[in-house]
Formats: sequence, C-alpha cells, structure tokens
Amino acid sequence: MTRTLDVRAVCRWISVPALLVTLTLAVADPRWQHIWLLPGGLFILLLAHLPERLPPNVRLIPVLLGATTLAYGMSTDQEMRNAYVLLMYVLNLLGAATLPGRQTALSAAVIATTYVLGRHTGNTSIGYDYPPTIALTDALSCLLVSLLVYGSAIGQRRIRELNHLLAERSQQTENELQRTLETSRDIVLVSDMRGVRSISPACQEILGYAPPELIGRNLCDHTHPDDRAACTGHWTALAQNGGFARFENRYIRKDGELIWLEWIARYDADDGVIRSVARDITERKRFEAELAYLATHDTMTGLPNRRGFEEALAAALRQTSGAVLYLDLDEFKYVNDSQGHRAGDRLLRHLGVTLSTCLRPGDVLCRLGGDEFAILLPQADGARARAVAESMLESLRRQPLDAGGQPVSMTASIGIALFPAHGSTLEELLSHADQAMYKAKEKGRNIASMYHPDLDLEARVQLRMTSERLIRRALDGNGFVLFAQPILDLATDQISHYELLLRMLDGNGELIMPAAFLDVAERFGLIHQIDRWVVRQAIGLMARHEREGRQICLEINLSARALTDPELLLLLRRELAATGIASNRLVFEVTETAAIADIDVALAFVNEMKGMGCRFALDDFGAGFSSFERLKQLPVDYLKLDGSFIRNLPHSEEDRCLVKAMVEVARGLGKQTIAEFVENPETLSILRESGADFAQGYLVGRPRPISEIWPQVHEKATAG
Repeated sequence: MTRTLDVRAVCRWISVPALLVTLTLAVADPRWQHIWLLPGGLFILLLAHLPERLPPNVRLIPVLLGATTLAYGMSTDQEMRNAYVLLMYVLNLLGAATLPGRQTALSAAVIATTYVLGRHTGNTSIGYDYPPTIALTDALSCLLVSLLVYGSAIGQRRIRELNHLLAERSQQTENELQRTLETSRDIVLVSDMRGVRSISPACQEILGYAPPELIGRNLCDHTHPDDRAACTGHWTALAQNGGFARFENRYIRKDGELIWLEWIARYDADDGVIRSVARDITERKRFEAELAYLATHDTMTGLPNRRGFEEALAAALRQTSGAVLYLDLDEFKYVNDSQGHRAGDRLLRHLGVTLSTCLRPGDVLCRLGGDEFAILLPQADGARARAVAESMLESLRRQPLDAGGQPVSMTASIGIALFPAHGSTLEELLSHADQAMYKAKEKGRNIASMYHPDLDLEARVQLRMTSERLIRRALDGNGFVLFAQPILDLATDQISHYELLLRMLDGNGELIMPAAFLDVAERFGLIHQIDRWVVRQAIGLMARHEREGRQICLEINLSARALTDPELLLLLRRELAATGIASNRLVFEVTETAAIADIDVALAFVNEMKGMGCRFALDDFGAGFSSFERLKQLPVDYLKLDGSFIRNLPHSEEDRCLVKAMVEVARGLGKQTIAEFVENPETLSILRESGADFAQGYLVGRPRPISEIWPQVHEKATAG
C-alpha cells in the first residue's frame, strides 16, 4: 500500500521546535541577527493550518518564505545572507500581491518602508548586515505580512464557503420554484411583445399545448376571435403603461374546446418583460352563467320567469309597440289535487312546449308562477295579438297535454293588453292583461279577451295586486304576526304544545287572515318565502325560551308547495345547527290533501324532516278519499282529525262512530290523534271516551299573539 507524505503534518511537527530554536537564538545572540528565524517558524506554522483547497500560490509563498528565512538564519556566509534578504523581500511582495484590495497596498507599503529603513537608518546597503533595530523591523514586517496572508486565506475560504452556501440555497430555491411551477395548476408566463419566453407545464393541461409549442408565439393568437382585439389591447397597454393588470379572455384549446382564463400580469421595466399568472375560470364562468340563467328563467319549464319577462318587456317598451298576453289555465287545480303535483308539473312543461309553437322568433313566452303564463309580442297590433291567442287556445283544444303519461284536455283563458295604448309600464300592462283574463273567465273561459276598462273587475284585480304588495312588504319588514293556540294532552290535562298561526297586517295595522292572502302568495310565487319566514321565527322563539330555561313544543303549518322546496330543508338544517334546539320539539303540519296528491314527494319530504329528528302531523285528516289507504305509507306522528267530524260530535252518532274508528286506526298504526274545533265540554268528554290523545279549540284556548302569551320572551327578542 502506497503512503503519501502529509506535508501539513510534517510542518506541524517542525513548527514548534523551530519556534523554540528561534527564540533561543534570538536571546543568545546580542546582535539579533537570528531574529529572522522567528517569521520563518511562523510561516511554517501557518502552512500547517492553511486549508488545502487554497490556491497553490497562496500555499507556496509561506513555504518558500519560511524556508528562505530558516536558510538565512542558518547561513554564515554574508553574501548568501544578503541574497536571502533580497529573496525574502521579493517573497513578501508576492505574498502581499495575493491579498485583496487594500491589504495588498498596506502590505506593500510595510515592506517598502522596511526596505527604506534598512538602507537609510542603518546607513548601509543591501550587501551588509542590518543593525538589530532594522532586523527587528524586518522581522515584524514579515510577521505582519504572514498574518495578512493567513487572514486573507481564511477570509477567502469563508467567502468561498458563503458563496458555496448561497449557490446551494439558490439551487434549492430554484429547484423548489421549478417543482412549484411543475405542480401548479395555474399558468406562469414570462413574455414580451414578440411572444412567449417561458411558460409553466400547466399550459399543457389547460391549453392542450406543450411548453415548447408556445415558446416564441403570441398567446393572443389562441384567443376566441371576438376577444382577440381586447386581448392584444390588454398586453399592449400593460407594456406601455407598466404596473399591474387583471383581465379575462376566452381561449381555444388545442382540441377546439372553449375556455376562460383570468390573467394577473405585471410589467417589469428592468428587463422589459411581462410576468403573469393565468387561472382557468371556465367552471366559474359556467356557474355564473347558470346563476344568471336561473335568475331569469323558470327551473321547471326552462322558460323565462317573471324577472326575465320584466327585462324583455322593459326593452320592448323603450323601442316599439306591441302586446302582452296573460294566460291562465282553467281548472288546473283539479289536476294537482287529483293526480298530484308531479303530474301538474309535467303538464306545465308540456304546455310551455305547446305554446311556443304558436310564436315567432322575437316573441317571449314566460311562466309567471303556478299555472299563469305571460307572452310578449313586440310590434304586434290587436289583430295579431288575437290571432296568437286563438292559435294557443286551438292548440290546447286540439292536442291534449301530457300529465305523467295520461293525456289531459285543458282549456285556458287569455287576456290581452296593447302598449302603449293600454299602458306604458310593466305594472299597468300586467294588471290590465290580468283584468282581461278574468273577463275571459267570467264569459265562460276557453276564450281570449281584449282589455277594456271595467271598474268592478279592475277593483277585484287591484285587490289582488294590493295583496301581493302587502305580502312583499310583510316579508321585507314586520308585516307578519304569529299567533299561537294551545293543544291539550288529554292524558295529563296539561298543555303539551302550541300551534303557530300566521296573520298579516294591512296598511292600517288591521289583521288579515291567511285565507285572504295565501292564495295570492301562491299565485305570485311568494308562498315559499312565507314558509321559510315562519320556520325561522318558530325556531328563534324556541331558542329564546331555552335560553330562559324553558322548553316548548311548537306545531308549524306548511303550505303544499313546501313539499317541493329543497331550500326549506337546507334552512331547517342550518337553523337547527345554529341554535342547538331539540328538533323533536318541532312538529310540522301539512294538509292531508297535499300529502296524498303526490305520495312519493310527500314521503321523501317527511322522511327528510324525520331524519333531522322533527315530528310530523297530517292536518284535516279524514277529508280525503284515500286516507286509510295512503296513511300507512306516511311516517307521520300525529293525525289532526278534520273539524267537520268534531263540530257536531255531541249531536251526531255518525260523527262519533267515524271519530272512534279513526282513533283506533291511528292507534293501531302507532300514531296519535289531535281533535280540532273542540268548543264545548261535551265534545271534550266524547273525545276522552273515544281515546283521542289531544284536543285543540276555543274550549282549550283561543289563538293569541305570541307577544301576549310570552311577553317577556317577546320583549327580549324585540329589544335584541
């Protein structure tokens, strides 16, 4: 095995004895001539500690200088000593030359000063020995240079280490940046007006092009033709004005698909490039378009809704004359009640298709709500409006509508109003067309009627329009009032829960009963908002009671339309989670007629409610034709016996038999019964004997405002 000589190790061994010899000789010799051994030993010592990766010239100079100094100290020949002195100065100068900047100048100045002192202070020349003071000065200069050389070497080593560390970190940062760019789902672009300089790999997933395919090209060439000028304008303005810019453009992918990109770009004046990031916002744009569509279209039929019709009519009123038709199906309620809401919805969708065939491009057909449709005929006179109306009526007579696989013959009544002759605003035209439609119904239905002023009819229609405004105002403010009626537990003779009842205030603060406005609310599509308002108020009332240390059970009436309102279910989940009230203290109530009209929809709705822990009551039980047949399918908790069986209970044997039978059937199915309209003690006694579970009516308690029943809770809610 070959061994290599470790020069540094040898130097370390030599340096210590050399220093000792130097010091000994320096003390023993009064002429101090051997003081030159001191820097020689120091240079050898420095060599032992210099890093091996230093440049060769930096490592070689201390070796030569140290060796020369030792040789001088050992030499007895005066000429050789003079030569060694000259060589030492040269080596000192070379050592100084390896130092950076100011250190070079300082070292050279020290060496030159030493030489001058040696020549003039000692009054001698380079060929003679120096006096001890000059020798000491030379020794100190050599020591200073050696220390500067060593400090420079260490400094350069530290600088190289720092540079190496910075390079490593820079490389690490660059690698991390590269990995970020490779994994980013956004496009990162560096470009100028000539084209793309660099682009991240995400461009392949977003645009379908690999990065090399886009280098040197202008991305504006891949925009939608309608956006190309705007795209070029954005980039040009950014390059000219600097700063930041944010904009959106449509682009065509390599496979031809249209996408949206949102750019955030910044112009860098230092190197004249634009650095930007692009995000694919195609899904966001699709969602925004869908929301915009839903805001102006009926989700069930796909036709424009009231808002869409208002926008179309507003545009037509600014530009031209025309006609507005108001169409209402005759006896549509019969289809809903007999075949269910699902069949009714299918019929309405079919109706939309049928009516559309009677229109020309530019005409607008919309569904206002329920079974009411409006038709806008721009640039139509009275003759064409009548012709279109007659064509629609004939289509309905000739082609039965599909209601869930069963054809149904339907008729309609149509009212016509012309603009600007019969009105110049949306409200006037719809009101007058609505009046004409009611005139058609009064004439026997299945006809079209042109608007003519009719004070009696106008008053009735005006009442409907006023009711609509009152409902909207009540929803926006405090126009609704909740009453509560107690329900008695016949087993304990204690009030078990309360049924909430809705009232509306008119402009004078008078109460309006639900029968006077709920039909209008359903006709104008406001019934869902009322249902949600009542649910929010009921849950808030229960939460306030629980904060006071009390628990109450509330029964909430829902409209038939609530069964098809998914937003109501979402609202209920949010409110229950936010308040933390016990959901089993909420009892939702829907009429039997609504439940059996579409048993599948009702079943899904009730199951959702019960899945949240709520309970359910079937109101007006016994009034339907299929009650017992359908009852076993609905997982309700209570059956509210229709008042028609209860009012005359003390005087009707038939009613007593029917009530007893319904109670027994309910008990057999695991359901409890609530008898409504209990107004005298005799009725209450009969109900106890028949096994009814609960009683409700004026005998138990009249409906009262919740502010009177629970004044403290109401006051705190009002104050809050």
